[in-house]
Amino acid sequence: MYRINNFKVLLLVPILCVLLPSQVTANQALDPELILALKKGHMRTCLPTISRQLKSTGISVSQDKTELYCECLGNFYFNDLTKREFSEMNENKGGLPSRIATKRRAIQEYCVDVHF
Repeated sequence: MYRINNFKVLLLVPILCVLLPSQVTANQALDPELILALKKGHMRTCLPTISRQLKSTGISVSQDKTELYCECLGNFYFNDLTKREFSEMNENKGGLPSRIATKRRAIQEYCVDVHF
């Protein structure tokens, strides 16, 4: 009896993979090259934006610290991005996926505390 049940359970995984391929692949991590590209794009927009904001408020922070802050944000935003979340970003015209957007303020505060 145990062997039959165990066999049925083992058959369930490939059957689910065939029946639900979009669900299985949607939760997979993005290609590392794509993650690096997203981080590079983020750095190109983050650095000038944060530098301008700091300058306009009269806060003096080194370029190195600003780079580390932006890198910190990029790591939180993109390191664990799934294929489903990337699709969500595309649908939202580049906006952060909901999982990250809901934590955005906490991520920013953490990166400020660590790097400024």
